[in-house]
Amino acid sequence: MKDSEGDKLPRSGPIDLASIIEYSPCVAITWCNRPGWPVDFVSANFLQFGYDAADLMSGQLTYRSLIHPDDLARIEPELLARIELGPDQYRERYRLRHGAGHWIWVEGYSWLIREQSGDVIRLGGLLIDVTEQELIAQALQESEHRFRSLFENLERVSVQGYDHEHKVHFWNRASEQLYGYSRSEAQGRTLESLIIPPPMREQVTRSIDAWASGGPAIPPGELVLQDKYGDPVPVYSSHVMTKDSRGRQELYCIDIDLSEQKAYQRQLEQLAHHDALTGLPNRLLLTERLKLSMAQAERRAQRVAVVYLDLDSFKPINDRFGHEVGDRLLAALAERMQRALRGGDTLARLGGDEFVAVLVDIDDVDQSLHVLDRVLAAASDPLQLEGLQLEVSASAGVTFYPQSIEDIDADQLLRQADQAMYQAKLAGKNRFHLFDAEYDRSLRSRHEVCEEVRRGLARGEFVLFYQPKVNMRSGAVIGAEALIRWQHPERGLVPPLGFLPMIARDRVEVELGNWVMREALDQLARWRRQGLNLPVTVNISGFHLQQAGFSAELETLLVKHPELPPGGFGLEVLESSALEDIQQVSRVIGECAALEVPFSLDDFGTGYSSLTYLKQLPARELKIDRSFVRNMLEDPDDLAILEGVLGLARAFSRSVIAEGVETVTHGEVLLHLGCELAQGYGIARPMPAADIPAWLASWAPPAAWRRATLLPREALPWLYASVEHRAWMTGLRSYLEGGRSPQPVLGAERCRISQLLATTPSGSVAENDAFRALLDLHERLHAAANTLVAEFRGQLPEVVASRLQAVDQLSAQLIEQLNQIIRSPPHTGPGP
Repeated sequence: MKDSEGDKLPRSGPIDLASIIEYSPCVAITWCNRPGWPVDFVSANFLQFGYDAADLMSGQLTYRSLIHPDDLARIEPELLARIELGPDQYRERYRLRHGAGHWIWVEGYSWLIREQSGDVIRLGGLLIDVTEQELIAQALQESEHRFRSLFENLERVSVQGYDHEHKVHFWNRASEQLYGYSRSEAQGRTLESLIIPPPMREQVTRSIDAWASGGPAIPPGELVLQDKYGDPVPVYSSHVMTKDSRGRQELYCIDIDLSEQKAYQRQLEQLAHHDALTGLPNRLLLTERLKLSMAQAERRAQRVAVVYLDLDSFKPINDRFGHEVGDRLLAALAERMQRALRGGDTLARLGGDEFVAVLVDIDDVDQSLHVLDRVLAAASDPLQLEGLQLEVSASAGVTFYPQSIEDIDADQLLRQADQAMYQAKLAGKNRFHLFDAEYDRSLRSRHEVCEEVRRGLARGEFVLFYQPKVNMRSGAVIGAEALIRWQHPERGLVPPLGFLPMIARDRVEVELGNWVMREALDQLARWRRQGLNLPVTVNISGFHLQQAGFSAELETLLVKHPELPPGGFGLEVLESSALEDIQQVSRVIGECAALEVPFSLDDFGTGYSSLTYLKQLPARELKIDRSFVRNMLEDPDDLAILEGVLGLARAFSRSVIAEGVETVTHGEVLLHLGCELAQGYGIARPMPAADIPAWLASWAPPAAWRRATLLPREALPWLYASVEHRAWMTGLRSYLEGGRSPQPVLGAERCRISQLLATTPSGSVAENDAFRALLDLHERLHAAANTLVAEFRGQLPEVVASRLQAVDQLSAQLIEQLNQIIRSPPHTGPGP
């Protein structure tokens, strides 16, 4: 049999030890314990290291010269110690220079050869090339180092490692911050004793042990753990089970702090169910309670009365005496009317001066009317407020459930009560009117409007206007919102509120919505042919969105325009309508996302959504309702709501666009708060499609917007001070012009500006030009206001107007000074 190529083993005869070594990966070597370590024997297989054995044995090369200098510096002292003290057999790893010039790693198994006197005369060893193993070990070590460094430096993500006894062996900096234990305090303590609340400890131990024994893994999820001081820590926790070098199970926990999100949730849950002014249930909670009351009435064979109340003559009081008096009047009347109800009844505020009462456990109509009489009496009793005697009354509409109408829902009951309230108004106010179902069914106005809209669609009477959306800081135009108008042959150009409410939930609303989408897509295609790529969004009603086949209809429209880029066409849905059937709306939004059609939640903040709803709705953009933006310059509450919505959007990684930007100042404040995207009359009014190219050519953002920067936290109190000052000026002007409005606070020391300056060390105020100027203006303005108020009675209107103009000028200077501080806030210490 022919030997295979490269087979160099002896063909026959005994194989001696030298032959075994020659054909093995082990190189045998002996060298003398003399300077330079001269080699007196090396096996022929030293060739695998790139050298001829003869070069070493002839002294042409010394073994010492082949060892890496760094390793030699370690090996030589160790060898001297072994020669002196032993042991005589040892193992070590070091680098040798290969004959080709590169370094290789060898594992040396060495022994000392001593004479009878004990002197070491020679050393022997076996060398094995372990370069590959060493490189693998180094790679593993580097990988472990990288991952440990990653885990150690993760921000706001706590990573803990627990051994097979549940004791801490890894505790990163985020864990120290989250749970309060330093690494040294946590090291060696058990998971259960550190961060698991006592009631959970036994169950946690069982779950970990079961997992380690092959049982089910611990699922990720939200938990409430505890910190060093026993305080609760809400986290989202996930877990990984691995094995250590001995094969024992160890657990890693990754915890993300949910404290900020939970705080937002608590804040929003309060807004979600209760009116901020009166503390009464809002529309959302009212709807829930009304549905529950309807179900209970059916089970108990009783009735529910729904009462829609609208205050009479409230608006003149609000206009005459100001919003502060109006708000206090509403709160007092709400408390009165609440006391007039029975224990199980509900009184809710819908907004403005509108309330709804739900009366439960009604056996007959007269029973509910007695309660209603008490409520109307409570509303009409005169009220003493700040020296003013205020009188209003209420008009009420009443409907009952159950009815002969099949499938009537809570919204329909509210509409019936609303219609009946309107009849009470027409009949003279300060009274109630019972809803007449037969009369309601005889009304044809809504049906007539629906038919007229349908005919208008057929005749092509509807048009789309477009309102640009921009990035205020960069000036980039990011898109436009399509807004419908009715070019009515008799009424002229009719805005949406002139017809859309009357067709709500009718089939023609769906037909009109489909026309809007079709026309907007056609316009997008026309602009694209002109070289204009401008994303467009259209508004879709909740009723339309929830129709079967909506996504399929949208896909059909998109297929007709394959030239349009993905994401260039988007949809907006009112937050309040999205909450009507959140599961279905969420599903439809997901289907549209698959078509690359993004969604925005319009009028965000008015639907009282909770974090749970926000998580379930995969809309990528939130549009802040214009009412918050419009009033934020003079209403600190609206500014606070706006700031909260922006924080909420950041927490959920949603983009935000603000509606209602009417002035340069609106935009500047939004930019200060971190909101860059906006639309509104201060940017552009809605315009026909043909006007868009010319507007784009002329558009440039105000210089103040380009300069505006994101405010640091210490600047926010000064921003609120600016808003409160504007509100104070509005109250002063109303008092001076109306004569009977409540007198505004005149003492300078009671203003937020004074409170902020009071937190600043007196030396800082004296040394800072901005503070000195602000203090001077503030004192002069309040002095002028005090003088003006003192001289107000009996003065001619033109005298008052002249003096008020001087105060207005001081106010403008003070606001500009505040703006300078806002842009570059000095450190003022703790603020409100």
